[in-house]
Amino acid sequence: MNCLILRAFEYSVDGHNLRPAAAGDIVDIPDSQIPGLFREGFVGEPKPVPAPAPVPAAPTAKMMPPLENKASETDIEKK
Repeated sequence: MNCLILRAFEYSVDGHNLRPAAAGDIVDIPDSQIPGLFREGFVGEPKPVPAPAPVPAAPTAKMMPPLENKASETDIEKK
């Protein structure tokens, strides 16, 4: 679960290797460790992140009109 780190500490995800957690960071902490860390004031709930602003739609491109085939049948036969 993502938690806001209130006080710096080290935690383990795999039970062997420690990872640092600095105050102000948002870290994914194993669920089994959260109750104790919350109770002791090491972690809190992160503030919700506002949704990004919608991206405006791209303007539609104006298409060139199709080229007219100005060759006549006689021009084609000459080639």
